[in-house]
Amino acid sequence: MDQVLIYGQRVKDKDLEYINNLFSLLQSTGTRYFVTREFLEAAEDKLELKQSQGTISSTEQLRSHDIDAVITLGGDGTILNAMTLILDTGVPILGINLGRLGFLSSVEKTKINICAISLGIL
Repeated sequence: MDQVLIYGQRVKDKDLEYINNLFSLLQSTGTRYFVTREFLEAAEDKLELKQSQGTISSTEQLRSHDIDAVITLGGDGTILNAMTLILDTGVPILGINLGRLGFLSSVEKTKINICAISLGIL
């Protein structure tokens, strides 16, 4: 996995440990990552985004940066909202569930390391 986009809508304090763990994994493996502008505005003072490549806020930008996957941080609603950005690009989505029950975002936040391995990030 060369480049990923992190898509989220808000950051809750109880999820900071898990989200920072994801960014640490990305940074330690040299995976280039972008964040959506909305997520950056919600999270920049709470998260360690030291090596972010910048923001993406449109489908055209998503295409031009040759993103390999979108990782959503939230619930099923976050995945559905991300679909409006991804549209017909064919970029796959991995949903990390930060809520209670997810049908679309089936990866639990405690399993981020396992997901990173399965994506080839580690």
